Amino acid sequence: MKLSKMLAIKKELEEIIKNAGRIPDGLRVAIPPHDAYELSQGLQIQLVALGEAARCDLKLRQAQVALDQIVRGDYERCLACDGLKGEKRIDAVPYSPFCVRCQELLDGHQLEGFEHLAAA
Repeated sequence: MKLSKMLAIKKELEEIIKNAGRIPDGLRVAIPPHDAYELSQGLQIQLVALGEAARCDLKLRQAQVALDQIVRGDYERCLACDGLKGEKRIDAVPYSPFCVRCQELLDGHQLEGFEHLAAA
């Protein structure tokens, strides 16, 4: 992989880490509900915000691992199988420390030892 591309990915990963924990403005709710409908709308927004927070947390953990891989010099390798992630995978999900095959195994709860980097 070219150094310029690796530096761009490093910058993107650092930006993900920097922005972790920020709640998008559209998900902030401070108006108390006046009826059941408004209460249900508020609860739905909170559920969306919780889901977004969980996705951000996972992305943050994966970005930190990927950044560590860059520092170690093994960013192009899958954390689980040590095979190459592939350029298309890196372009699509630069923060993922896994190749497509291992990510699918992880998502299906068939890859042990990496649960902290898996979606709930």
